[in-house]
Amino acid sequence: MPIRLTGMATGMDTETMIKQMMQAHRMPIDRMKQKQQTITWQRDAYREMNTMMAQLRDTISTLRFESTTNAKKVTTGTTAVTATATSDTTPGAYALTIHQMASAATITGNAVSSTTGPLNTAGDTVLTVNGVDITITQNSTANNVVTALNAKTSQTGVKASFDAVTQRITLTHNQTGSTSAINIAHKSGDASLLTNMNLGTASATGQQAIVDYNGVSGLTFDTNSFKIEGINFTLKPTAGATYPINVNVAVSADTDKVFDTIKSFVSKYNELIDKVQKKTSEARYRDFQPLTDDQRKEMKEDEIKQWEEKAKSGMLRNDATLKSAVDKMRTALMEPVTGLPAGSFDMLSDIGISTSKPGTQLAYKDNGKLYLDENKLREALETNPEQVSDLLTKGYADRLYKEIDTTITRLTKLAGSGTTLADNSNLSLQLRDLDRNISVKTSGLKAYEDKYYKQFASLETAIQTMNSQSAWLSQQFSSM
Repeated sequence: MPIRLTGMATGMDTETMIKQMMQAHRMPIDRMKQKQQTITWQRDAYREMNTMMAQLRDTISTLRFESTTNAKKVTTGTTAVTATATSDTTPGAYALTIHQMASAATITGNAVSSTTGPLNTAGDTVLTVNGVDITITQNSTANNVVTALNAKTSQTGVKASFDAVTQRITLTHNQTGSTSAINIAHKSGDASLLTNMNLGTASATGQQAIVDYNGVSGLTFDTNSFKIEGINFTLKPTAGATYPINVNVAVSADTDKVFDTIKSFVSKYNELIDKVQKKTSEARYRDFQPLTDDQRKEMKEDEIKQWEEKAKSGMLRNDATLKSAVDKMRTALMEPVTGLPAGSFDMLSDIGISTSKPGTQLAYKDNGKLYLDENKLREALETNPEQVSDLLTKGYADRLYKEIDTTITRLTKLAGSGTTLADNSNLSLQLRDLDRNISVKTSGLKAYEDKYYKQFASLETAIQTMNSQSAWLSQQFSSM
């Protein structure tokens, strides 16, 4: 940047004068930046609400399915088996007898002929493992053989390992049950390799799990995880176990899980209601606009913080989208569910959830906040779990989910979600337009500044010329 020497002839503080004139040109840019900051704050406030809406939607989504609202728990009283129930499982007591677990085909050999030396010195060897040809290069050690076998595991289904302590090679199929098999044979080349591996056998098969269940004997499964009458069983290895193992299976309603999920929903719903109420009623201080760069330079850090607290306030005051969302959610939770069998629960109040504190009138001042009578909810879950499930899955959960999802769609269109890079929301588009306009205006500032410097430079030249002429005339007159 060239050095500018101004005011030499005129004596004027042209730097200050140009700076003041440039301020007039910067004012529209400052206003655009202030508007940009206000929109950014507003967008962030909307996105915060959108995130809370999404979290509530995720919670209420789980209550739309019987797997949550009609959850069952299973106890077995043993470590030999774990079990989980589905919504279709009927509560009751059942008997399971485990005769054997499913296992994979396995071949564990004896000590190899050499732990570090080659096993096929006469040339390359081709082995066939489960119908797949595998070439073992000449002079391969036990580790080399294992590496070559494992390179074909995706085709053979067989995993090989070598233990240097026991000096044994082990082959294991990656499946259990009737489809698990290992067949290994020499095909060509150095026939001593298979002998030197000392596997002891050329084939092995896996075994199925065999159980009796509630009077039905000899049920077989290829894996140790299987499902019987809505119960998911997983057999577990037990050290020193003696088969058969008799297991008493008890299925009951998991009221704690359902209770906790419903309680979590009420809590998140009330958090959202409180936040919406706070944001839509927050005071708006229009005299506190976002600070310009020059204003920030003249203020202390704590002064900036206090100013911005006022400037950010009321970004969502009286917002129609949020207030409408609360009204619709309140309506969705107050109207009874239709289409249920006569005598069934058809209101949330039937299971201890209401919009007023117990013993009081409807609390409109709470803006639809929910109150939970935990004792009443537990009683409903313990005595009529199916009715509680129907009330939620066939009514309230789905209703509320749809209302929240509609609001999320509107907020995302308005301000984006903050979780995607491609944000074409209305507010983001406004910010991009302001970015472009600020860039154009800013690039024009230098042209104005250069013009003013040139004008003052011309003035300086003119004054300098006049001063020179005046001095010459004075000299002429003084010499007469």
